Amino acid sequence: MYNPRLRMSGMGLPPFHIIGFFLFTLLPVYHGIPVPILPPVDTVAGVLPLTPSPDIILDHIKRTKSTALMTIPALLNAWAQSKDDVTILASLNIVVRHFLNYDILEAQSNRPC
Repeated sequence: MYNPRLRMSGMGLPPFHIIGFFLFTLLPVYHGIPVPILPPVDTVAGVLPLTPSPDIILDHIKRTKSTALMTIPALLNAWAQSKDDVTILASLNIVVRHFLNYDILEAQSNRPC
């Protein structure tokens, strides 16, 4: 369907969260879609793992040649501030953001302050 083959990136999502579980476990097992993850850092004792920031995530998207991205709205907001970041996102085949419950948002927005 996609050429090149779809490679879904979810580097900004925690694997223990339900959306991370879906992305990192079910998507590869049931659909055979590769999902790159942030590389572990274990070069020196006591070094902390990478913290997924917007810049690190985009850097790893380019390095892994990902063609799709699953992310959260906060990261999209950060990337929207830079024309270069938007260009990288526009080059992807698919960008999926974590959906919010719009009924709750509508109820909250209609509530008097």
